[in-house]
Amino acid sequence: IVTAAAALEAGQTDEEEVFECKGDFGKYGLSCPVPGGHGRLTLREGFARSCNTVFAHLAERVSSEDILIMAGRLGLGQAIGWQATGMPGISAVQPLEHENAGGIYATDADLQDEGVRVQTAIGQRDVMMTPLQAANMVVTLLHEGQVLSPRLVSRVKYRDGSVLMELEPHTMPTGQGKVRPETARQLLAWMQDTVDEGTGRSLRSASWHLAGKSGTAQTGQGRNHQWFVGYGPVEYPKYAVAVLVKNRPENVSNQATRLFGQVMDLLARSSSTAGRSS
Repeated sequence: IVTAAAALEAGQTDEEEVFECKGDFGKYGLSCPVPGGHGRLTLREGFARSCNTVFAHLAERVSSEDILIMAGRLGLGQAIGWQATGMPGISAVQPLEHENAGGIYATDADLQDEGVRVQTAIGQRDVMMTPLQAANMVVTLLHEGQVLSPRLVSRVKYRDGSVLMELEPHTMPTGQGKVRPETARQLLAWMQDTVDEGTGRSLRSASWHLAGKSGTAQTGQGRNHQWFVGYGPVEYPKYAVAVLVKNRPENVSNQATRLFGQVMDLLARSSSTAGRSS
């Protein structure tokens, strides 16, 4: 998602550009998980099918700084949880006080090294993010590039019921600007493609029409971390969900995708029940 946004906003590609995936990229130990490769496919198709080759080619065109800036615009590489300071009698309110900020590059990474950039562009190497950040990245796209600060608490009251403070939803300044609304809408449409015809096809039988993006992070020890992030229902988005399943064997189905579908089905049933009771 980050790499696609960086390349689109740098004017280095468009969704109809055609790439050739032969399976082995030929450099940096990078290959595509599909035996023999995907063949010829557009950028939009490459996104839906999670083609490493497509995004490795994009990484050769953008700079490491482009990727870093775009990650910041989408709320990555920093703590994003709601926090307030300066309240009367309270030094700070941080419901997500121990949130991990994650990061895109290691502190000693050579940002001029193309291999570092290519591996980073597919979410490998030193990239770290939390499921909270991943879910909030989807929310950012749904809000046309506005990074919101997630919260666990909406209101703090005194014992007598009077309100000490309201923790209203607010945007979080990233210092990097924001992704363009048209880029956000484009990526959301590609996430629909992922479910309609890509790596998330198993979700087509879900209660709602869903959209999302699968991901696989290799640990280097013969195990993978499996991801799926997305939103639903597509027609009137209500929920963004991120699922991370850690240390799964290689070459097994993406359990995170299945769990994402189950969570969304539970939410759909809950919404239906609430609708009937009202």
